[in-house]
Parts: sequence; C-alpha cells; structure tokens
Amino acid sequence: MATLRQRKNDGSEELIKNPAEPQKIGRSSKKFFHPLILFPVLFRLLIAIIFMVFTLPLLWILLPLRPLHPLLRKLGIQNSKLPLDLVQKYWAVILTKILEIKIVIEGKENVPSDQALVLMYSHASNLDAFLLMASSPVAVKFVFKKSLLFSAPFLFPLAWLYGHIPIDRKNRESAINSLIKAGKMIAKYKRSVCIAPEGTRSTTGKLQEFKKGPFHLSKGSDVSIVPVVLFNNFQLWPPGQFLPYCGEVRVRFLPIIAPTKEDTVDTLSEKVKESMQKGLEENIPEISETPETIFNATLFLCFFIAIWFVIRAYFL
Repeated sequence: MATLRQRKNDGSEELIKNPAEPQKIGRSSKKFFHPLILFPVLFRLLIAIIFMVFTLPLLWILLPLRPLHPLLRKLGIQNSKLPLDLVQKYWAVILTKILEIKIVIEGKENVPSDQALVLMYSHASNLDAFLLMASSPVAVKFVFKKSLLFSAPFLFPLAWLYGHIPIDRKNRESAINSLIKAGKMIAKYKRSVCIAPEGTRSTTGKLQEFKKGPFHLSKGSDVSIVPVVLFNNFQLWPPGQFLPYCGEVRVRFLPIIAPTKEDTVDTLSEKVKESMQKGLEENIPEISETPETIFNATLFLCFFIAIWFVIRAYFL
C-alpha cells in the first residue's frame, strides 16, 4: 500500500497510510501450498483433466444435434432445455463438483426465463465461465477473446461451434462486428449472452473500468441487462495462480436493468457498474478463508497409500 509523509509540529515526519489507495480484497494470488494440501489439489486437477479428455470427444460427437435446435424451438422447447444447452450446463456442473467447488446461488428470481438477456458479470477468476454456465437459470452464450481459439484448441473451437462468440479485442472493427452478430442472434432466437464488461480478469478482485462494447450490444438489441457478482472466486483461483483451491463460491444475480430511450452507452454503463459495486459491498457472505485443511489432505494421502499397498500386495 502506498504511504504518505506527514510533518508533525516538532518538525519530524511520520509515515501514514494513503487513504486514497484502493484496497485489494481477498488473499494474495501468490499462495503457498503446503505439501499435504498440494496433493489433493493435484489429484482433483488430474481427475478434471481426465474428465475433459473423455467428455470433449463426446461433445464433438453431439455437435450434429445443433441444427435440430430451430425445429425444437418451433415445438415450444425453451433455449435452456435444448439438447446441447443441457449438455453444456451439466458438463460444467460435473466439472465444478470434481473440483469440489460448492456454488451457492442468490437472486434467481431476478433472471426471467421468457426473454433474451445480457448477463454482465464481475470477472476475477479462471473459474468464472464454468461457474456461470453451471449456475445460470437461463442458457447463455459466452463472449470470449478470439486468441483462445489458438491457445486452447482442445476446447474453444468447440465452444465456437456450440454458438459461443469469439471477438478480436485487438481489432476494434472486428470486435464490433462480432457483437453486432451477437445482437442479431439475441433478436432472432431470444438467446441470452454472457459477457464481462471489464473485458478481462481483474488482478485484484475489485471491479475494473468497463468497456463500451457490451453496452452497445444491449442498446443495439434493446435487451435488458442482469448484473452478476461473484464472491470468493478470486480467492479460489486468481489470475497468475496455476492450481485452484476447493471451496464455496457465491453467485449473486442482481435486479434487472432495462435500457431506456434516454440511456446512452455511458449512462447505461454507470448504472450497471453502480449496481455491481453495490452488490459486491452489501450483504457480503461469510465464506471460509481456508477451504483446504491439513486433515482433509491427510485423508487423501492415507487413502492413496492404502491403495498403493493393495496394488503392491496383489499385483506387483
């Protein structure tokens, strides 16, 4: 934290904390993993990787079902009940359970299921997309940066084929065209889109400055916004940390904000940021700061030592 020098009456100086300096919330992203704690963390990550290796080919196999979605909509099936949307949701639910992340949802009544929406969320963790996919009451399509198509080719090309929307943040014209495309999808299919108004993950856990693109999307398609704030996501897996902790995450859906004719992109952005800031500061849930325990880790270790002795006794 920055400090200021304050001169006393006797001519000496003292250091005081700068009250204007923004405070970081949560714990530092540079965490120390005790060896016993590291073991279950690595084990869960291994199981998650195995799960993804075996299920991603299945998601590719199911891809031909997507052309059936327009027909199913005409038959009265809601977007959240369409085959591929259900598959994505429960895939994310299982993945978060493997990582032992408990999701507590608040404000589901603020998310109407009979209209298209733009969900705007506080982005502070690698977990956010999975948490929202697993917890959202409505099926959503995510907006993600285009570079992920190449940096994670095992996952994000599939996400694109499933209808999620890549944008080139380095090319403003291309990004605007992608958001226009998203607006047309919202209008035509009454789809809901999920986007981080900050544009990228926060490195402090606090809200950053908002980009204008998401609000052009809302205004251009005349779609209401549901602000979403997450608690403890930053503490479990902040940017710069290789492995996630297990624990509880609170996902809070805030009251809907409908753009008016008088709203500009800037005023709409201010409304949403004020709502999200208020949502993060009011009724802060009490969540344990130590999701991993030495006792829990020791149980994992004892379990695998026992398995090793069984394998050694009968197979080696």
